[in-house]
Amino acid sequence: MLIRFRVHGNFRFLSHSETISVFQRACVRAGIKIKHSQGFNPHPRMSLTLPRSVGVESEDELLYIETVCPPDESADCQSLSQIETMLSHQLPDGCELFEVSAAEKKD
Repeated sequence: MLIRFRVHGNFRFLSHSETISVFQRACVRAGIKIKHSQGFNPHPRMSLTLPRSVGVESEDELLYIETVCPPDESADCQSLSQIETMLSHQLPDGCELFEVSAAEKKD
């Protein structure tokens, strides 16, 4: 799933890894199940496309999140609009969601 968002205000002072942590925690609070890597120390499968310099506002950032249950594929999965609503309520001031869309995984 691809998430487009805007960074402004005090949120712009968060580093690349802190931004990932904010989204990881927001997904947990929103009940979105994120896929984790395999191995001894599993990490959530999420990545920002390009690192943003600390202190710089951005009008269009991209975040890729791999979920356990791909959106809109079965009755048990959440729809993209539900995910967008739940996630936007969990994010702090300075991070504004524009769009949540499905993305195909490349092997």
